[in-house]
Amino acid sequence: MSETGMGIPDLDRSDAVPEPTGLGQPYEPRINGLIPGELGRSVKGSIERWKQGDALLGGPLFWAGPRGSDPYLPYDGAPTDFHVSEEPGSGFLVLTSQTCDIVTTGTGAKHPLVNASPVYRLARDDPNRGNAKAGRVAYLVPVTRPPGDDGDYVVDLRVSLPLSKGILVGATPVNVWATERDRLTFAETLARKYRRGALSSALSEALVSSLNEHIKVADVEFSERVEELRLRIEGDRLLPTQVQLMVLTDHKPDSATKKMWRGWTKKGAKVLKNSGITLLPTIVLAMDDCSARSYKNSVPLYVSQLGRPPTW
Repeated sequence: MSETGMGIPDLDRSDAVPEPTGLGQPYEPRINGLIPGELGRSVKGSIERWKQGDALLGGPLFWAGPRGSDPYLPYDGAPTDFHVSEEPGSGFLVLTSQTCDIVTTGTGAKHPLVNASPVYRLARDDPNRGNAKAGRVAYLVPVTRPPGDDGDYVVDLRVSLPLSKGILVGATPVNVWATERDRLTFAETLARKYRRGALSSALSEALVSSLNEHIKVADVEFSERVEELRLRIEGDRLLPTQVQLMVLTDHKPDSATKKMWRGWTKKGAKVLKNSGITLLPTIVLAMDDCSARSYKNSVPLYVSQLGRPPTW
């Protein structure tokens, strides 16, 4: 295995497999070594107050980077092989770990760290402001009970920071969600981000773009009736041969609703034709009429133009 001038392994060859440097402890004993022993009642009580979605005052952003200058990030780097970089800044952080992993009992006893993402106020001249407020930016989640006096706040899921639970002991939970439903929507957004499987770019980009354009010019009433969009795929998800759009509504769809969505099928077929993918006729049905097998054998689609938080 060769190295580039910046100390980065050259993995162009198929047989080039990176090897551990041998410096420091292996990950497994190091992680397990972070699990604390018996905790005092006050420490346990302080941590038990926290749950997923709670916010706390944060500090600098931090991340690991390569030796010297970073070939990807616009950052100067540090003189070590693998270092922690710090970016000055302050604001709030929102816990993204599951509540059962945050507490000190059950599975939480085996989780010495919690994950958190930054929450901040959108600038008034931010070009993404309108779409972010409407839930149309997949990695930005609008909070419904802002921690500041005014402005529009979002959680930025592009960054996830590991924090010691010790930070929670001396901090106070800040609720940034107006209702329990908002907090559950946040949890579903996190799940969607990490559970989504890889799809052909023809589906995740071209097909979704076509749907967005169709919804944009359609009657708003039709899109508001949609509970979920799913895709049945024949063949490998990265190399599909046939796909079918499933439009699941919150009520029994009338003929006008069916016509609106089926009117997209010809447009979608043209988009996918160049990729050698056949688009089957669109199915429009109520959630209650969708079989468990059909639901299981399909994948969710995030289509931003539906205009609400990306909970699928």
